[in-house]
Amino acid sequence: MLTDYKIKKIMKHTKFPISREYEDKMDMLIEQMKREQKVHFSYRKKKRVVVAVCIACACVILSIPAKASIDYLQEKMQKLPEDEKEEIYEEVQNARGEEAIVYSRELTQKEEERYRDLFSQYENSNILPKTELRRTDGYSEQESEILVYDWKSRTLHLPERELSDEELLEIIDYYHKADYTLQQKSQAISQTENEKETVPSSDTLGNEVVEKGKKYITSLFQTDVSGAEIEVEYSSEYESYNVQYTTDYNEQYFVSMDADGLDLIDLSYYKDGEDSPDYYAKSAVYDKDVILKQYKEAKEKFAVIADFDKEVVQTTCEYRLAEDGVLPSGNVQYFFVLKNGNAYSFIYNFERDIFWSIYTMPEYELFEKAEASKEQDRNEQGEKRCVEIMEER
Repeated sequence: MLTDYKIKKIMKHTKFPISREYEDKMDMLIEQMKREQKVHFSYRKKKRVVVAVCIACACVILSIPAKASIDYLQEKMQKLPEDEKEEIYEEVQNARGEEAIVYSRELTQKEEERYRDLFSQYENSNILPKTELRRTDGYSEQESEILVYDWKSRTLHLPERELSDEELLEIIDYYHKADYTLQQKSQAISQTENEKETVPSSDTLGNEVVEKGKKYITSLFQTDVSGAEIEVEYSSEYESYNVQYTTDYNEQYFVSMDADGLDLIDLSYYKDGEDSPDYYAKSAVYDKDVILKQYKEAKEKFAVIADFDKEVVQTTCEYRLAEDGVLPSGNVQYFFVLKNGNAYSFIYNFERDIFWSIYTMPEYELFEKAEASKEQDRNEQGEKRCVEIMEER
């Protein structure tokens, strides 16, 4: 299934590194998963599904990518009571705030070292907590001396004192349970959603879909995918066509189009192998000339999707800027805001000199409000969010 492929691809390119690099990579993961969520809301009005996998991936904030190799751990997860799994799933689905779990304070270096050691013991030596992580839907200051996870705000409240081994194990245990539960739930939902009709590439409609996707790819990447292996899906439930083009060079282009008119929903690029592009791996120095130049190119590409003069009311360029004038993620994002309140996003990477993603963003104003609410956190990190108005009508 193409959706599973996208999730696996995003997961593969996200290695859960530590500190700032980790945060940037998680931003990419969350951003792409949220994109799927927003597309589903806009076109299909379906409940969040893909974002659940994102949260599961984001759980292990200290970047321990290891998977359990001991049968007993898998067996332990499989024995989780159904009501407990359902409770965890509902907590994730109904939570507010950040997509990933946040901590009330940073772990000390000693706590991080112990966490890593206990994580390994949990997976490999059957070292388990004696009790469950305390979970609540509303944190009280009276609980400040104990470890509490407020699932409604996705905040793990840590006491100011040093965490005990038992408490760290409770966190690790919960992350494993949440990860297992969400993956199981996602697989079940995906299996249901996978009851789709495959569009034969030989019929008239199939050819039209494939050719439209090629046109989008040519516009964004200047790449000819005529000889690529092509997989086409039609989702009757989501009313969309999803086309995957795989070249002889292990390059995968994914195009999602609305069934009504083949309007572009999402276009992204991945490459398999050791030289897989990591669009958040390197920072870049802010360069106004490059931003203006690439805006002109983005505007030309946008013309393939819609009529700029008739549809667009505002265009912006948004990015994070550190105090030393560096773009931590190496990316800038151009938004073409439409009259209907939605927007098209073009993401440009300085290091690779490429527009590597285009996607639709329903309800752009809500996105702006959400981003503005994170300003204080950015300031504490020595960064600021910059929004340049490129054109306004």
